[in-house]
Amino acid sequence: MGSSSEVESRKAEGSAIEAEVRQVAEQMKSEITSATREYLTNLRGDTVKRFDTALAEIDRGIASAPTDDVRRDLSSKRAQIAEARAEALAKMDAALAQLG
Repeated sequence: MGSSSEVESRKAEGSAIEAEVRQVAEQMKSEITSATREYLTNLRGDTVKRFDTALAEIDRGIASAPTDDVRRDLSSKRAQIAEARAEALAKMDAALAQLG
């Protein structure tokens, strides 16, 4: 059996290793959170652009629709797309809020 000072030395080494592992784990967690936040932020921006482009195209279609029936159909589709946009952005915003 080792001496008391050897046991204390091993305990100190173990504590130092444990502290280093915790520090690396916290750093990795921070990096993952940052990368996830950046990804979601970029995805949100792309999503806004795509939905807004689709909505603008439908708006142009509504403005040039030859009949009221076509205008109503396009307006209904626009409402569905606007709702899908709001839902998608709400989910992304919630995910971003969870990241802090």
